[in-house]
Amino acid sequence: PGADFLRDTLYTAMKAFLQRARKAAGTMMKNPKKMTVVMGNQASDLDSMVAAVVYSFFLHKISKAPDVEYSPVINIPRKHFGLRGEAAGAFASAGIDVNMVPFADEIDLKRLSEQNCLEVVLVDHNKLAATQDYLGPCVSGIIDHHKDEKAYVSTSRFRRIETVGSACTLVALQTLKEAPSLITPEIATLLQSVILLDTGNMNPEMKKGTPKDAQALKYLEQAGGVSSEKYGSLYSELMRRRNDISKLTSDELLIKDTKFGVVGGLKFGICGVPLELLQWIKRDEGFAEALASFQKEYELDVVVVMTVYNDSEGKFSRQLVVYGDQKGCVGGLAKGLESSNFDLKAIDVCINRDVVIPQENVFFRAYQQENVSSSRKQVMPMVKELLDKMEASKL
Repeated sequence: PGADFLRDTLYTAMKAFLQRARKAAGTMMKNPKKMTVVMGNQASDLDSMVAAVVYSFFLHKISKAPDVEYSPVINIPRKHFGLRGEAAGAFASAGIDVNMVPFADEIDLKRLSEQNCLEVVLVDHNKLAATQDYLGPCVSGIIDHHKDEKAYVSTSRFRRIETVGSACTLVALQTLKEAPSLITPEIATLLQSVILLDTGNMNPEMKKGTPKDAQALKYLEQAGGVSSEKYGSLYSELMRRRNDISKLTSDELLIKDTKFGVVGGLKFGICGVPLELLQWIKRDEGFAEALASFQKEYELDVVVVMTVYNDSEGKFSRQLVVYGDQKGCVGGLAKGLESSNFDLKAIDVCINRDVVIPQENVFFRAYQQENVSSSRKQVMPMVKELLDKMEASKL
């Protein structure tokens, strides 16, 4: 009974926290007061979303400043949440009502930043996207697992950036150390779900999991989460939901899991798509038009698409596409990526006569990526480095 009472109390506390955060986000414009938002990156995969919710709850519970409001922000428009098939079920299983969590299009962070009452804690990224650069002076903390871009050093009270498999590993370990009572079995399972997804179920061939990820999984299991013998089935179910793209259009596939970046005057996007390239082209005759409209809508100079899938033998595989209408720039990027350690092998996407990539006015090149351990986490810094060199060569 004692454990059940504690669980119910924490469930009520999380619900009350999110209701309060939602209300505060809606009234801040009329009644500005100090607020700290915890926000993931603009791709907003499950790692970003869960880290934002759990870490904001953690900060709220340990806070000694009663005049400061805390809130997670899911860094996408609410209408895009449904594109992340694994997210709704994962949150529901943890008893978290996503309707109570503010999304990026429901809170005016720009106006709040101008009123000097906002602090921002970044999770699952350590440098803001160019479209949110105005928040730079507000960044007060970072919890992340990507390459350190050395940003916001002067404004941050803490910068915990470690090359682990998942940002939720860092969130889990800190919460378990400083406020272990906040980790209910449901929250433990939610955090485990993210870590398993981000590390490929700790598959050594994928080279994503680290000893700290394994440590977090073990401690979360001890806190009432899923037992290790059930990791495989949990991971499979999460991947099934994530990869169920049967009803998504090409436009939705391209925005479903995308990170944007700017280098000098060049804007780029890297899209993660769980579908083999030829299957994608065969199922959608509007593939070429979707690429063109995506580039135009987001005003991109370069589009990189990274596909992930299991081949006919069940082997985890990756492909990479470089696309854009500035042939010199995009061609230069492709050449640089070909010389990287991603082990790219050009493939002929042999599009049938009904589906034609407009080769004459765009650059399009597709590759099989033999080095499957290199994810967007490795590709994005390389794209930035190559584009930076191209920009520098113009000077």
